[in-house]
Amino acid sequence: MADYDTGTADDILSSFSSESFQSTPDYTPVFLFTPAFAHWADTQGTFLEQCLNRLYQKTLDHSSQDPIHAIGAIIDRLPHHTREGNTAGDTTEFEGVSILLARGDSIQAKAATARQIRSAETEESTLLFSFRENVNGHAIRQHTHDIGLRLANTIFVNGRENTLFGGRWAYDSSSRKLKLEKSTDLSACSVTVAQNNIRSTLQLPLYPVGERRKVISSMGNILSQVAKHADVRSDEPMPASSELEKELPRYIAENDIADRRVSVWALIESTESSSYTKSSHSQNSIAEAIRKGAKLHHVMSGGGGWGKKQGLLSLDPETSFGKSGKESIKPLHQVFSDNEQDSTYSSPVPELPMFMQDLSTLSQTAEPGDYVQFFASVGEHELRSSNSSSSSSAEDSISCFFGVMSDADAFSGQSSNRKNLTVVPNYFGALSEKAITYLQPLAASQSDVSETRTKVDVPGSRVVLILDPVYAPFFGSLGCTSAIVFTCFGAAYGTAKAGVGVCSMGVLRPDLIVKNIVPVVMAGIIGIYGLVVSVLIANNLGQKVPLYTALVQLGAGLAVGLAGLAAGFAIGIVGDAGVRGTAQQPRLYVGMILILIFAEVLGLYGLIVALLMNSRATLEANC
Repeated sequence: MADYDTGTADDILSSFSSESFQSTPDYTPVFLFTPAFAHWADTQGTFLEQCLNRLYQKTLDHSSQDPIHAIGAIIDRLPHHTREGNTAGDTTEFEGVSILLARGDSIQAKAATARQIRSAETEESTLLFSFRENVNGHAIRQHTHDIGLRLANTIFVNGRENTLFGGRWAYDSSSRKLKLEKSTDLSACSVTVAQNNIRSTLQLPLYPVGERRKVISSMGNILSQVAKHADVRSDEPMPASSELEKELPRYIAENDIADRRVSVWALIESTESSSYTKSSHSQNSIAEAIRKGAKLHHVMSGGGGWGKKQGLLSLDPETSFGKSGKESIKPLHQVFSDNEQDSTYSSPVPELPMFMQDLSTLSQTAEPGDYVQFFASVGEHELRSSNSSSSSSAEDSISCFFGVMSDADAFSGQSSNRKNLTVVPNYFGALSEKAITYLQPLAASQSDVSETRTKVDVPGSRVVLILDPVYAPFFGSLGCTSAIVFTCFGAAYGTAKAGVGVCSMGVLRPDLIVKNIVPVVMAGIIGIYGLVVSVLIANNLGQKVPLYTALVQLGAGLAVGLAGLAAGFAIGIVGDAGVRGTAQQPRLYVGMILILIFAEVLGLYGLIVALLMNSRATLEANC
């Protein structure tokens, strides 16, 4: 990802190291441009052509017969980054370009309908990023993180409502460069990224308003009545907006909100027990509730009224973008195939009558018996603090940040005049001014449903996905092995070396064999140190291990292993010489024991440090 306020395409391209441009035709680049760089999001321009030629410069001569595809889109902003070289100040959103390399066979798209035959209700272009965890090389649906992204409105930039396109470049032997062969607008695009280890964080800058109450009556997306008392056993009804009408003015006054405009969201849960409690409010508890199946809905309107319409609240029922069916989406290369070139201009399929449509999408937003907790968006200063504390990651991990822009009015004065270029490798992301959708694995699922989806349109919200490298578990396994192997090396050497001395001494003084076997026993204890640490590390091994945890486990294993190796060498050398000496001079025995004790504690030091390190490996990791 690169953010830059002013400059040229050459500035961006020259900032990347040569190692970054070693792609093969199997990988397809996805370019996300912010509005300030919209003139680069043009297949007829020079930026994409220059970038692709630099990207595939290592393989142009070897695969000149294979076309190169690319995806481009215009988004609203790039998210704040926390790696070295980040920008100073309170800026949390940037202009720039974000680039992702994905396997070409994992990208699917749908060609946009020609403008002249579009219906009045044109579906917005949607970009979907699907991050799937691999098990033995196969992606499993149960561990999927899908991010649906609304694109920027570019009607005043290039005359299009949204900008999402695909292009195909072919190798020109005369110029020895890639040249544009064909481009097409897309109405939908799905990019799948397979990874062995994915860790997610959901950040929602919300503040609770009122108490968690039971839903008494509702219909569709209309919430009409909730319990009058917070007691879960209470079914006495009251209008759904009654508490908000009292608590919101108080919240506005306490937070000194000048324009008195506050957006409200409803967290709907189907179970009486909840991961979220108002008394211990935190973003993590809200995220945990959503991870367990709760849905977050924007309160679009309501309040006031009289009679049967008194206190009704209208909730946003949308949880995903686009239609559920994917029969029109196809692999990217098929979109550009010759036999598909006329499909873009085919007549639109008429919509089915209402009685023939799938009514599963019309289920109620909140059903009687569910529980609702209302939230309000936080102030500007809290929003900045929340975004500035975004999770950081190790250099070998890939960080993906998606989210919703902060209030455009509140941050309109932050347009920066920076002229420096900031390049952040292994970092990808996008912000939408409207909303994103987030599908994630359902935590502790006991039913057939293995995933949960919600719409996220809270200003300043973030979905952070850390893609740890596939080799992360190797370091944990290496630490487990090091703990037992090195200590056994030390124990074996100490036992063998001291044992030779005991056998030699036993020829002259067989009555001292039992007394002088102490060095052998102390050497054997070194192996127990390694066994203890190795078992503790092995209990935390797994395919999904953060890189931080794996490195700490490696350090713990090396600490006890190498300390035990040193202690074993010392015990063996001292034990061999000591038992031989005591056979001739019994008064050397006490001195030998003292030396052995100080040699033994070297291994004990390593054990203590290893136990402390292993206890830190279970902490929440950010890399």
